[in-house]
Amino acid sequence: MSRIKVLHTADLHLGVETYGVTGQDGINSRIKDYLETLDWLVLQAKSLDCDAFLVAGDIFDNERPTNYVISEFAKRIRNLVDSSITVILTPGNHETSSSSRVPSALEVFRALRPQKDGTEIACRVLGCQPLRPGDTETMGGISTVPTKSGNLQILAMPYPRRSEILTSEQMKNRGREEVKKLAATIFLDRIQELARKALPGLPTIFVGHFGIKEAELRPGVKGYLADDVIISTYDLMSKLSDSQAKFGYVALGHYHSPQMPSPNLVAPSLDEDMDGEASVLCGTNPCRDWELLSNETVAPDPDSLFRDGKPVRKIQMAYSGAPSRRDFSDGARTRMYMELDLTPEGSSGKCRKVEHSRSLRQLTVDNALNWKEELEAKFLKSEFWRQPYEYATTGCDQEQIEKTMKGPLPIFRLRLPEEARPIWPAIKSWLDTLPMFDKIITPYYKPSVRESQKAVITQTESPVEAVKSYLDSLQDDFSRTNRARIQEEAERIMQEARVV
Repeated sequence: MSRIKVLHTADLHLGVETYGVTGQDGINSRIKDYLETLDWLVLQAKSLDCDAFLVAGDIFDNERPTNYVISEFAKRIRNLVDSSITVILTPGNHETSSSSRVPSALEVFRALRPQKDGTEIACRVLGCQPLRPGDTETMGGISTVPTKSGNLQILAMPYPRRSEILTSEQMKNRGREEVKKLAATIFLDRIQELARKALPGLPTIFVGHFGIKEAELRPGVKGYLADDVIISTYDLMSKLSDSQAKFGYVALGHYHSPQMPSPNLVAPSLDEDMDGEASVLCGTNPCRDWELLSNETVAPDPDSLFRDGKPVRKIQMAYSGAPSRRDFSDGARTRMYMELDLTPEGSSGKCRKVEHSRSLRQLTVDNALNWKEELEAKFLKSEFWRQPYEYATTGCDQEQIEKTMKGPLPIFRLRLPEEARPIWPAIKSWLDTLPMFDKIITPYYKPSVRESQKAVITQTESPVEAVKSYLDSLQDDFSRTNRARIQEEAERIMQEARVV
Protein backbone atom coordinates (compact mmCIF):
# COMPACT_ATOMS: atom_id res chain seq x y z
CA MET A 1 0.00 0.00 0.00
CA SER A 2 1.32 3.44 -0.97
CA ARG A 3 2.25 5.50 2.10
CA ILE A 4 3.22 9.15 1.77
CA LYS A 5 4.68 11.37 4.50
CA VAL A 6 3.76 15.07 4.41
CA LEU A 7 4.77 18.06 6.55
CA HIS A 8 1.81 20.45 6.78
CA THR A 9 2.34 24.09 7.74
CA ALA A 10 0.66 27.36 6.78
CA ASP A 11 0.66 31.14 7.21
CA LEU A 12 4.38 31.74 6.86
CA HIS A 13 3.71 35.46 6.24
CA LEU A 14 7.17 36.07 4.85
CA GLY A 15 7.92 39.79 4.68
CA VAL A 16 6.48 40.87 8.05
CA GLU A 17 8.52 43.72 9.56
CA THR A 18 6.44 44.52 12.65
CA TYR A 19 8.48 44.82 15.88
CA GLY A 20 11.73 44.48 13.93
CA VAL A 21 14.71 46.77 13.37
CA THR A 22 16.65 47.36 10.17
CA GLY A 23 20.18 45.99 10.26
CA GLN A 24 23.33 47.30 8.61
CA ASP A 25 22.53 45.17 5.55
CA GLY A 26 19.21 47.02 5.15
CA ILE A 27 17.11 43.93 5.99
CA ASN A 28 14.52 44.06 8.75
CA SER A 29 15.27 41.69 11.61
CA ARG A 30 11.75 40.22 11.62
CA ILE A 31 12.07 39.19 7.97
CA LYS A 32 15.14 37.21 8.98
CA ASP A 33 13.30 35.73 11.99
CA TYR A 34 10.58 34.35 9.73
CA LEU A 35 13.08 32.97 7.24
CA GLU A 36 15.01 31.26 10.06
CA THR A 37 11.80 29.57 11.22
CA LEU A 38 11.21 28.40 7.65
CA ASP A 39 14.80 27.09 7.56
CA TRP A 40 14.06 25.09 10.70
CA LEU A 41 10.90 23.62 9.12
CA VAL A 42 12.83 22.70 5.97
CA LEU A 43 15.39 20.92 8.16
CA GLN A 44 12.61 18.96 9.89
CA ALA A 45 11.13 17.90 6.54
CA LYS A 46 14.53 16.59 5.47
CA SER A 47 15.31 14.84 8.77
CA LEU A 48 11.86 13.18 8.80
CA ASP A 49 12.41 12.06 5.19
CA CYS A 50 9.14 13.67 4.11
CA ASP A 51 7.76 13.11 0.63
CA ALA A 52 6.01 16.48 0.47
CA PHE A 53 6.18 19.92 2.12
CA LEU A 54 2.74 21.57 2.15
CA VAL A 55 2.01 25.25 2.87
CA ALA A 56 -1.73 25.99 3.09
CA GLY A 57 -1.78 29.65 2.06
CA ASP A 58 -0.38 33.04 3.11
CA ILE A 59 3.18 32.22 2.15
CA PHE A 60 3.79 35.96 1.75
CA ASP A 61 2.39 38.69 3.99
CA ASN A 62 1.21 40.88 1.12
CA GLU A 63 0.51 40.69 -2.58
CA ARG A 64 3.69 42.58 -3.47
CA PRO A 65 6.54 40.98 -1.51
CA THR A 66 10.00 42.43 -2.07
CA ASN A 67 12.47 40.83 -4.45
CA TYR A 68 14.58 39.88 -1.44
CA VAL A 69 11.72 37.95 0.19
CA ILE A 70 10.78 36.18 -3.07
CA SER A 71 14.38 35.19 -3.82
CA GLU A 72 15.00 33.94 -0.26
CA PHE A 73 11.83 31.85 -0.40
CA ALA A 74 12.91 30.46 -3.78
CA LYS A 75 16.19 29.29 -2.22
CA ARG A 76 14.25 27.26 0.36
CA ILE A 77 12.08 25.78 -2.39
CA ARG A 78 15.18 24.73 -4.31
CA ASN A 79 16.65 23.17 -1.14
CA LEU A 80 13.53 21.03 -0.67
CA VAL A 81 13.16 19.99 -4.31
CA ASP A 82 16.84 19.09 -4.59
CA SER A 83 16.32 16.92 -1.49
CA SER A 84 13.59 14.98 -3.39
CA ILE A 85 10.76 16.64 -1.41
CA THR A 86 7.76 17.77 -3.45
CA VAL A 87 6.60 21.29 -2.50
CA ILE A 88 2.88 22.12 -2.55
CA LEU A 89 1.74 25.74 -2.23
CA THR A 90 -1.78 27.16 -2.18
CA PRO A 91 -2.75 30.84 -2.25
CA GLY A 92 -4.16 32.60 0.80
CA ASN A 93 -5.79 35.98 1.24
CA HIS A 94 -2.58 37.91 1.99
CA GLU A 95 -0.57 37.24 -1.18
CA THR A 96 -3.53 37.46 -3.55
CA SER A 97 -5.62 40.36 -4.78
CA SER A 98 -9.31 40.50 -5.47
CA SER A 99 -8.40 41.80 -8.93
CA SER A 100 -7.44 39.23 -11.56
CA ARG A 101 -5.28 41.95 -13.12
CA VAL A 102 -2.87 41.77 -10.18
CA PRO A 103 -1.31 38.29 -10.24
CA SER A 104 0.01 36.76 -7.04
CA ALA A 105 3.76 36.39 -6.52
CA LEU A 106 3.04 32.65 -6.37
CA GLU A 107 2.33 32.75 -10.10
CA VAL A 108 6.11 32.95 -10.62
CA PHE A 109 6.46 29.53 -8.99
CA ARG A 110 3.44 28.18 -10.85
CA ALA A 111 4.96 29.22 -14.19
CA LEU A 112 8.54 28.14 -13.52
CA ARG A 113 7.68 25.05 -11.44
CA PRO A 114 11.16 24.41 -9.97
CA GLN A 115 11.94 20.75 -10.55
CA LYS A 116 14.66 18.26 -9.62
CA ASP A 117 16.64 17.23 -12.68
CA GLY A 118 15.63 13.90 -14.15
CA THR A 119 12.59 13.46 -11.86
CA GLU A 120 9.01 14.63 -11.47
CA ILE A 121 9.74 16.10 -8.02
CA ALA A 122 8.77 19.77 -8.29
CA CYS A 123 7.18 22.77 -6.63
CA ARG A 124 3.49 22.98 -7.52
CA VAL A 125 1.08 25.85 -6.89
CA LEU A 126 -2.47 24.50 -6.59
CA GLY A 127 -5.86 26.09 -5.99
CA CYS A 128 -6.37 28.80 -8.61
CA GLN A 129 -8.44 31.91 -8.05
CA PRO A 130 -11.37 32.40 -10.45
CA LEU A 131 -10.32 34.13 -13.63
CA ARG A 132 -13.22 36.58 -13.25
CA PRO A 133 -16.04 37.18 -10.73
CA GLY A 134 -18.52 34.32 -10.71
CA ASP A 135 -16.35 32.06 -12.88
CA THR A 136 -16.29 29.19 -10.38
CA GLU A 137 -15.40 26.70 -13.12
CA THR A 138 -11.84 28.05 -12.95
CA MET A 139 -11.70 28.09 -9.15
CA GLY A 140 -9.61 25.42 -7.44
CA GLY A 141 -8.78 22.05 -8.89
CA ILE A 142 -8.05 18.36 -8.34
CA SER A 143 -4.48 17.26 -9.10
CA THR A 144 -2.33 14.15 -8.97
CA VAL A 145 1.06 15.19 -7.60
CA PRO A 146 4.12 12.93 -7.94
CA THR A 147 6.29 12.34 -4.87
CA LYS A 148 9.27 10.03 -4.37
CA SER A 149 6.95 7.50 -2.65
CA GLY A 150 4.11 7.61 -5.15
CA ASN A 151 1.30 9.87 -6.30
CA LEU A 152 -0.64 12.10 -3.91
CA GLN A 153 -4.10 13.32 -4.94
CA ILE A 154 -4.94 16.86 -3.81
CA LEU A 155 -8.13 18.89 -4.02
CA ALA A 156 -7.01 22.48 -3.47
CA MET A 157 -9.15 25.60 -3.12
CA PRO A 158 -8.16 29.29 -2.87
CA TYR A 159 -9.29 31.76 -0.24
CA PRO A 160 -13.04 32.25 -0.85
CA ARG A 161 -13.50 35.95 -1.61
CA ARG A 162 -17.11 36.94 -2.03
CA SER A 163 -16.15 39.36 -4.81
CA GLU A 164 -14.58 36.49 -6.77
CA ILE A 165 -17.19 33.81 -6.13
CA LEU A 166 -20.16 36.08 -6.84
CA THR A 167 -20.91 38.58 -9.56
CA SER A 168 -22.10 42.07 -8.66
CA GLU A 169 -25.57 41.06 -9.86
CA GLN A 170 -25.64 38.11 -7.45
CA MET A 171 -24.70 40.39 -4.55
CA LYS A 172 -27.22 43.06 -5.48
CA ASN A 173 -29.95 43.76 -2.88
CA ARG A 174 -28.58 41.15 -0.45
CA GLY A 175 -27.41 41.74 3.11
CA ARG A 176 -23.91 40.84 4.24
CA GLU A 177 -24.87 37.57 5.92
CA GLU A 178 -27.01 36.51 2.97
CA VAL A 179 -24.11 37.19 0.60
CA LYS A 180 -21.73 35.19 2.81
CA LYS A 181 -24.11 32.21 2.87
CA LEU A 182 -24.59 32.30 -0.89
CA ALA A 183 -20.84 32.46 -1.44
CA ALA A 184 -20.30 29.56 0.99
CA THR A 185 -22.94 27.47 -0.80
CA ILE A 186 -21.36 28.03 -4.24
CA PHE A 187 -17.88 27.40 -2.81
CA LEU A 188 -19.00 24.09 -1.30
CA ASP A 189 -20.77 23.07 -4.50
CA ARG A 190 -17.50 23.58 -6.37
CA ILE A 191 -15.70 21.41 -3.81
CA GLN A 192 -18.29 18.67 -4.34
CA GLU A 193 -17.91 18.94 -8.11
CA LEU A 194 -14.15 18.47 -7.84
CA ALA A 195 -14.42 15.70 -5.22
CA ARG A 196 -16.52 13.67 -7.64
CA LYS A 197 -13.60 13.76 -10.08
CA ALA A 198 -11.14 12.29 -7.57
CA LEU A 199 -9.84 8.81 -8.39
CA PRO A 200 -10.03 5.91 -5.93
CA GLY A 201 -6.96 4.05 -4.73
CA LEU A 202 -4.72 7.08 -4.09
CA PRO A 203 -3.80 8.89 -0.85
CA THR A 204 -6.09 11.93 -1.04
CA ILE A 205 -6.23 15.21 0.88
CA PHE A 206 -8.02 18.55 0.75
CA VAL A 207 -6.12 21.84 1.11
CA GLY A 208 -7.79 25.18 1.79
CA HIS A 209 -7.30 28.60 3.34
CA PHE A 210 -10.51 29.78 5.00
CA GLY A 211 -12.46 29.95 8.24
CA ILE A 212 -14.20 27.03 9.92
CA LYS A 213 -17.29 27.69 12.03
CA GLU A 214 -16.15 25.48 14.91
CA ALA A 215 -12.63 26.97 15.18
CA GLU A 216 -11.39 28.97 18.15
CA LEU A 217 -10.48 32.65 17.75
CA ARG A 218 -9.30 35.45 19.98
CA PRO A 219 -11.94 38.22 20.33
CA GLY A 220 -9.92 40.79 18.37
CA VAL A 221 -9.37 38.38 15.49
CA LYS A 222 -13.08 37.63 15.25
CA GLY A 223 -13.75 41.28 14.50
CA TYR A 224 -10.99 41.43 11.92
CA LEU A 225 -12.34 38.36 10.10
CA ALA A 226 -16.01 39.34 10.35
CA ASP A 227 -16.45 39.45 6.56
CA ASP A 228 -14.93 36.00 5.97
CA VAL A 229 -16.90 33.27 4.22
CA ILE A 230 -17.21 30.62 6.95
CA ILE A 231 -17.64 26.88 6.31
CA SER A 232 -18.88 24.31 8.83
CA THR A 233 -16.95 21.08 9.37
CA TYR A 234 -20.06 19.04 8.60
CA ASP A 235 -20.75 20.77 5.27
CA LEU A 236 -17.11 20.38 4.20
CA MET A 237 -16.95 16.70 5.17
CA SER A 238 -20.29 16.10 3.49
CA LYS A 239 -19.06 17.45 0.13
CA LEU A 240 -15.74 15.61 0.34
CA SER A 241 -17.51 12.34 1.17
CA ASP A 242 -19.38 12.48 -2.14
CA SER A 243 -16.39 10.95 -3.91
CA GLN A 244 -14.95 7.63 -5.04
CA ALA A 245 -11.73 8.60 -3.26
CA LYS A 246 -11.43 8.47 0.51
CA PHE A 247 -10.20 11.86 1.70
CA GLY A 248 -7.82 11.22 4.58
CA TYR A 249 -7.01 14.73 5.77
CA VAL A 250 -8.08 18.37 5.49
CA ALA A 251 -5.05 20.71 5.63
CA LEU A 252 -6.15 24.20 6.62
CA GLY A 253 -4.57 27.62 6.82
CA HIS A 254 -5.85 31.12 7.73
CA TYR A 255 -6.31 30.84 11.52
CA HIS A 256 -2.96 31.19 13.27
CA SER A 257 -3.73 29.08 16.34
CA PRO A 258 -2.92 25.38 15.81
CA GLN A 259 -6.12 23.41 16.38
CA MET A 260 -8.32 20.58 15.16
CA PRO A 261 -11.91 21.84 14.79
CA SER A 262 -14.52 19.38 16.03
CA PRO A 263 -17.84 18.84 14.20
CA ASN A 264 -21.01 20.23 15.79
CA LEU A 265 -19.02 22.04 18.48
CA VAL A 266 -18.79 25.82 18.35
CA ALA A 267 -15.71 26.83 20.30
CA PRO A 268 -15.61 29.88 22.56
CA SER A 269 -13.40 32.84 21.82
CA LEU A 270 -9.96 32.71 23.40
CA ASP A 271 -8.93 35.32 25.94
CA GLU A 272 -5.18 35.47 26.44
CA ASP A 273 -3.16 36.66 29.40
CA MET A 274 -1.46 39.73 27.95
CA ASP A 275 1.63 39.22 30.10
CA GLY A 276 2.46 35.94 28.43
CA GLU A 277 1.05 33.43 30.92
CA ALA A 278 -1.32 31.86 28.40
CA SER A 279 -2.29 28.25 27.88
CA VAL A 280 -0.01 26.21 25.64
CA LEU A 281 -2.69 24.86 23.31
CA CYS A 282 -6.23 25.75 22.34
CA GLY A 283 -8.59 24.42 24.97
CA THR A 284 -11.60 23.11 23.04
CA ASN A 285 -9.86 21.95 19.87
CA PRO A 286 -6.34 20.97 20.96
CA CYS A 287 -3.91 19.51 18.48
CA ARG A 288 -3.18 15.87 19.19
CA ASP A 289 -1.69 12.84 17.54
CA TRP A 290 -4.20 10.65 15.73
CA GLU A 291 -4.50 7.21 14.22
CA LEU A 292 -6.30 6.11 11.08
CA LEU A 293 -10.02 6.87 11.47
CA SER A 294 -12.13 3.83 10.71
CA ASN A 295 -15.81 4.32 9.98
CA GLU A 296 -16.52 7.07 12.52
CA THR A 297 -19.34 9.31 11.33
CA VAL A 298 -20.48 12.87 11.93
CA ALA A 299 -24.12 13.69 12.62
CA PRO A 300 -25.87 16.29 10.43
CA ASP A 301 -25.42 19.91 11.44
CA PRO A 302 -28.81 21.57 12.13
CA ASP A 303 -27.36 24.79 10.70
CA SER A 304 -26.13 23.13 7.51
CA LEU A 305 -26.49 25.15 4.32
CA PHE A 306 -28.00 22.05 2.67
CA ARG A 307 -31.27 20.35 3.55
CA ASP A 308 -30.43 16.75 2.65
CA GLY A 309 -28.32 16.27 5.77
CA LYS A 310 -27.26 12.74 6.70
CA PRO A 311 -24.40 11.23 8.71
CA VAL A 312 -21.09 11.42 6.86
CA ARG A 313 -17.66 9.90 7.36
CA LYS A 314 -15.44 11.90 9.69
CA ILE A 315 -12.27 13.34 8.12
CA GLN A 316 -9.39 14.55 10.26
CA MET A 317 -8.81 18.29 9.77
CA ALA A 318 -6.33 20.70 11.30
CA TYR A 319 -5.03 24.23 11.26
CA SER A 320 -1.28 23.84 11.60
CA GLY A 321 -1.07 27.44 12.79
CA ALA A 322 1.39 30.18 11.83
CA PRO A 323 4.92 29.11 12.83
CA SER A 324 6.19 32.69 13.25
CA ARG A 325 3.29 35.14 12.95
CA ARG A 326 2.42 36.31 16.46
CA ASP A 327 1.03 39.20 18.37
CA PHE A 328 1.75 39.98 21.99
CA SER A 329 -1.65 38.66 23.01
CA ASP A 330 -0.65 35.19 21.78
CA GLY A 331 1.21 34.70 25.04
CA ALA A 332 2.97 31.38 25.51
CA ARG A 333 0.96 29.41 22.99
CA THR A 334 3.03 26.76 21.28
CA ARG A 335 3.55 26.91 17.53
CA MET A 336 2.97 23.62 15.71
CA TYR A 337 3.29 21.79 12.43
CA MET A 338 1.70 18.49 11.36
CA GLU A 339 3.51 15.33 10.32
CA LEU A 340 1.15 13.16 8.25
CA ASP A 341 1.25 9.57 7.05
CA LEU A 342 -1.22 9.18 4.19
CA THR A 343 -2.61 6.04 2.58
CA PRO A 344 -5.58 5.45 0.26
CA GLU A 345 -7.56 4.51 3.40
CA GLY A 346 -6.93 7.69 5.36
CA SER A 347 -4.32 9.34 7.53
CA SER A 348 -2.49 9.14 10.82
CA GLY A 349 -0.34 11.91 12.15
CA LYS A 350 1.51 13.77 14.85
CA CYS A 351 1.39 17.38 15.93
CA ARG A 352 4.92 18.62 16.50
CA LYS A 353 6.25 21.71 18.20
CA VAL A 354 8.05 24.43 16.23
CA GLU A 355 11.15 24.96 18.33
CA HIS A 356 12.67 27.88 16.43
CA SER A 357 10.16 30.72 16.49
CA ARG A 358 10.78 34.07 18.16
CA SER A 359 7.94 34.84 20.54
CA LEU A 360 6.64 38.24 21.61
CA ARG A 361 6.20 38.89 25.35
CA GLN A 362 4.64 41.80 27.13
CA LEU A 363 5.20 43.40 30.53
CA THR A 364 2.42 45.65 31.78
CA VAL A 365 2.77 48.44 34.32
CA ASP A 366 -0.56 49.05 36.06
CA ASN A 367 0.68 51.28 38.87
CA ALA A 368 2.78 54.25 37.78
CA LEU A 369 3.84 55.06 41.35
CA ASN A 370 5.21 51.62 42.19
CA TRP A 371 6.43 50.68 38.74
CA LYS A 372 9.78 49.30 39.87
CA GLU A 373 8.34 46.92 42.45
CA GLU A 374 5.68 45.82 39.99
CA LEU A 375 8.13 45.12 37.17
CA GLU A 376 10.52 43.25 39.47
CA ALA A 377 7.68 41.08 40.74
CA LYS A 378 6.33 40.32 37.26
CA PHE A 379 9.75 39.74 35.80
CA LEU A 380 10.89 37.33 38.50
CA LYS A 381 7.64 35.41 39.03
CA SER A 382 7.73 33.74 35.62
CA GLU A 383 10.11 30.92 34.82
CA PHE A 384 10.13 32.14 31.23
CA TRP A 385 11.38 35.62 32.15
CA ARG A 386 13.77 34.47 34.84
CA GLN A 387 15.65 31.86 32.85
CA PRO A 388 17.14 34.12 30.12
CA TYR A 389 17.79 36.82 32.72
CA GLU A 390 19.81 34.47 34.90
CA TYR A 391 21.84 33.30 31.90
CA ALA A 392 22.52 36.94 31.03
CA THR A 393 23.74 37.77 34.55
CA THR A 394 26.44 35.10 34.21
CA GLY A 395 27.96 37.00 31.28
CA CYS A 396 26.47 34.97 28.41
CA ASP A 397 25.84 36.93 25.25
CA GLN A 398 22.64 36.60 23.21
CA GLU A 399 24.00 33.85 20.94
CA GLN A 400 25.07 31.75 23.94
CA ILE A 401 21.73 32.24 25.70
CA GLU A 402 19.78 31.22 22.59
CA LYS A 403 21.94 28.14 22.17
CA THR A 404 21.38 27.13 25.79
CA MET A 405 17.62 27.79 25.60
CA LYS A 406 17.43 26.05 22.20
CA GLY A 407 15.56 28.92 20.61
CA PRO A 408 15.65 32.66 19.88
CA LEU A 409 15.17 35.19 22.66
CA PRO A 410 11.73 36.80 22.66
CA ILE A 411 10.96 40.40 21.84
CA PHE A 412 9.65 42.14 24.97
CA ARG A 413 7.23 45.03 24.89
CA LEU A 414 6.55 47.25 27.90
CA ARG A 415 2.99 48.52 28.11
CA LEU A 416 2.53 51.69 30.18
CA PRO A 417 -0.52 53.72 31.13
CA GLU A 418 -0.65 57.25 29.78
CA GLU A 419 0.11 58.75 33.19
CA ALA A 420 3.44 56.86 33.25
CA ARG A 421 4.72 58.62 30.13
CA PRO A 422 6.68 61.30 32.09
CA ILE A 423 8.57 58.66 34.08
CA TRP A 424 9.55 56.59 31.03
CA PRO A 425 13.17 57.91 31.15
CA ALA A 426 13.51 56.61 34.71
CA ILE A 427 12.05 53.24 33.74
CA LYS A 428 14.32 53.06 30.70
CA SER A 429 17.39 53.85 32.81
CA TRP A 430 16.51 51.05 35.21
CA LEU A 431 15.90 48.58 32.36
CA ASP A 432 19.25 49.50 30.82
CA THR A 433 20.96 48.18 33.95
CA LEU A 434 19.42 44.75 33.40
CA PRO A 435 21.31 42.33 31.15
CA MET A 436 19.56 41.42 27.91
CA PHE A 437 16.88 44.12 27.97
CA ASP A 438 18.83 46.88 26.27
CA LYS A 439 18.31 45.52 22.76
CA ILE A 440 14.88 43.90 22.92
CA ILE A 441 12.62 46.16 24.96
CA THR A 442 10.01 48.19 23.06
CA PRO A 443 8.03 50.85 24.94
CA TYR A 444 4.34 51.01 24.21
CA TYR A 445 1.98 53.48 25.79
CA LYS A 446 -1.57 52.41 26.46
CA PRO A 447 -3.77 55.53 26.63
CA SER A 448 -5.86 55.43 29.78
CA VAL A 449 -8.64 57.54 28.26
CA ARG A 450 -10.04 57.01 24.77
CA GLU A 451 -9.78 60.09 22.57
CA SER A 452 -13.05 61.87 21.91
CA GLN A 453 -14.69 61.59 18.51
CA LYS A 454 -14.13 65.31 17.94
CA ALA A 455 -10.40 65.02 18.66
CA VAL A 456 -10.10 62.08 16.30
CA ILE A 457 -11.85 63.98 13.53
CA THR A 458 -9.56 67.00 13.85
CA GLN A 459 -6.54 64.72 13.44
CA THR A 460 -7.90 62.95 10.38
CA GLU A 461 -6.60 63.93 6.96
CA SER A 462 -8.95 65.41 4.41
CA PRO A 463 -9.78 63.05 1.51
CA VAL A 464 -7.43 64.88 -0.85
CA GLU A 465 -4.59 64.82 1.68
CA ALA A 466 -5.25 61.10 2.15
CA VAL A 467 -4.88 60.55 -1.59
CA LYS A 468 -1.60 62.49 -1.59
CA SER A 469 -0.31 60.44 1.34
CA TYR A 470 -1.28 57.23 -0.40
CA LEU A 471 0.51 58.24 -3.59
CA ASP A 472 3.58 59.16 -1.57
CA SER A 473 3.62 55.66 -0.10
CA LEU A 474 3.58 53.97 -3.51
CA GLN A 475 6.84 53.30 -5.27
CA ASP A 476 5.67 51.74 -8.54
CA ASP A 477 6.03 53.20 -12.02
CA PHE A 478 2.29 53.65 -12.52
CA SER A 479 1.83 55.95 -9.53
CA ARG A 480 4.92 57.98 -10.37
CA THR A 481 3.81 58.45 -13.98
CA ASN A 482 0.16 59.19 -13.27
CA ARG A 483 0.49 61.02 -9.94
CA ALA A 484 -0.65 64.43 -11.21
CA ARG A 485 -3.64 63.01 -13.10
CA ILE A 486 -4.81 60.90 -10.15
CA GLN A 487 -4.47 63.83 -7.75
CA GLU A 488 -6.41 66.18 -10.04
CA GLU A 489 -9.17 63.59 -10.45
CA ALA A 490 -9.41 63.14 -6.68
CA GLU A 491 -9.65 66.91 -6.15
CA ARG A 492 -12.37 67.20 -8.82
CA ILE A 493 -14.46 64.42 -7.28
CA MET A 494 -14.11 65.83 -3.77
CA GLN A 495 -15.02 69.34 -4.93
CA GLU A 496 -18.15 68.03 -6.59
CA ALA A 497 -19.05 66.16 -3.41
CA ARG A 498 -18.22 69.29 -1.34
CA VAL A 499 -16.15 67.36 1.14
CA VAL A 500 -12.69 68.90 0.60
